[in-house]
Amino acid sequence: METSFFSLSVMALFLFFCMLFLAILTPVIIVLGVVKILAGRNRKGKAANVDEARMIQEIYGSLSKMEKRVEALETILLDREEQRADVSRGTGGGV
Repeated sequence: METSFFSLSVMALFLFFCMLFLAILTPVIIVLGVVKILAGRNRKGKAANVDEARMIQEIYGSLSKMEKRVEALETILLDREEQRADVSRGTGGGV
């Protein structure tokens, strides 16, 4: 199989444009995206901060409730374990 000069030059041209895209255009696109994201954040400013603060407060409240529930479940499980241990020892400990 012989490759012609034309097919080699087309492949070389294709590789050149791929390298050009990777080396130049990709970083430019990334930088423009970052600038756009940062500019969008500055516009939202205080409204976004207020929303974020409210969400954090809601999460904190939910976590506090969850902590109380977990403590209650731990107490229930420890009581059941203690009752089973009493029954297995034969001390009763029933209600």
